[in-house]
Amino acid sequence: MFTKTDIENYFTGEKTAASILFLIGVVLILFAIIALIFFKTQYWRGVAIAAGIIAIIQLSMSGVVYNRADKQRTDMVYNYDMNPQRIITEEIPRMEKVNSRFIYYLLLEIIGLLIGIFLIYYFREKLDKQFWVGVGLALILQSAIFLITDSMASSRAKIYTGKMISFYQPKK
Repeated sequence: MFTKTDIENYFTGEKTAASILFLIGVVLILFAIIALIFFKTQYWRGVAIAAGIIAIIQLSMSGVVYNRADKQRTDMVYNYDMNPQRIITEEIPRMEKVNSRFIYYLLLEIIGLLIGIFLIYYFREKLDKQFWVGVGLALILQSAIFLITDSMASSRAKIYTGKMISFYQPKK
């Protein structure tokens, strides 16, 4: 059974995850600034620059999700009562597209992990290349954060989509 509570829970979960990612992004930018000022080694410069760049992307992505979650939630609750046809024609196709994109996000995050591991492994003994070891560490950490959060988001989205489809599917 698909209910208004399912709608509320899905979009509240999206907003909560976006808030957590936004907070992590802010912390990483502060860390990057501190690391650039106080830790003068090439290793920490690599960590700081890579973490800072990825955190800026993270802030923008999580900000977009956070800002649109409430409107999507209220629109969906309204459509549930007043215009269920829009759920069938708009929300289900939108969520199917969202679900299909998670495969690409997870693949990109795994590639980020592998590149980070490669950078650390390849440059670990080259003292003049420690910047790249730092970049590798930042890639691993950020990719792991995104992998965890996107895995949870993917699971939430599939459950939400499945409930909508099963509720609005014509009974045979």
